[in-house]
Amino acid sequence: VQQVRDFGHYWKRVTNILVDEIIQLGHMPRRSQNTASAKETCLYFRLWRARTAGSLTKEQEAACDQIAQASRMKVVQQVRDLGHYPKASAGRSLAERQLAWKLRTVVKAKQFSPEQEAELQALRLVQQVRDLGRYPKGGARRSLAERQLAEKLRRALKAKQFSPEQEAEELMQQVR
Repeated sequence: VQQVRDFGHYWKRVTNILVDEIIQLGHMPRRSQNTASAKETCLYFRLWRARTAGSLTKEQEAACDQIAQASRMKVVQQVRDLGHYPKASAGRSLAERQLAWKLRTVVKAKQFSPEQEAELQALRLVQQVRDLGRYPKGGARRSLAERQLAEKLRRALKAKQFSPEQEAEELMQQVR
């Protein structure tokens, strides 16, 4: 019985160390061979094994969830700071291409909250309007892509998904 109790304490210490290492890393460990170091990949598999075995306490799981949420918030903040929806095209800076990759990964995994998703969608719409160079119109003579953009924009404005700055920019586009 004493050995079982000692093993339980040992395993708790091991999982505490694991969570502490994740906190020091600053984000949830990744498995990717391209972007993660060998240490990070090892940390990923240690976390995976601990979660699979059900070894993490509720507090440790909550700490991991907070780290993941903070990482997602950091990506959203970086997009805000950039001022437009990032693109991964060749003419863009390395930082913007990396941000586009991170954003695409998180969106694909459906890890954003509905509010974050709406904010990013608004940024994407603003970027599409900027790329068009004018306010999109929905007339029959316009291209299908422009009509669809105009409809998305109308819905977003009606749903009040834009920040006051973005709305002001949209109104300026309409005036031009």
